[in-house]
Amino acid sequence: MGFHQIAKYYYAPGWHEWGSVLELLLNQKAYDELPADIQAALYTAGLRLNHWMLCEFEAQNSIYLKKLIEEEGVNVKIFPREVLRQLEIHHRRGAG
Repeated sequence: MGFHQIAKYYYAPGWHEWGSVLELLLNQKAYDELPADIQAALYTAGLRLNHWMLCEFEAQNSIYLKKLIEEEGVNVKIFPREVLRQLEIHHRRGAG
């Protein structure tokens, strides 16, 4: 997106985004009518796909973070512990 062109600092950890997730939406009535083994297969497929997505998200993040540091000169800064604590408190109160 070009953020590195206007901001040379990358603050971590990304407290606001724990990772990408996928959704599997099914018609409840149709699902309930399926045999238990097919329900279990769909459930397992949803879990497996979501796990794959999280792993892919983390893998790609590390590749692009390395690129930002090595090729674009972005400096990584770590949020102070107190800042993270306040962000968590704020988020838990529903303001985040």
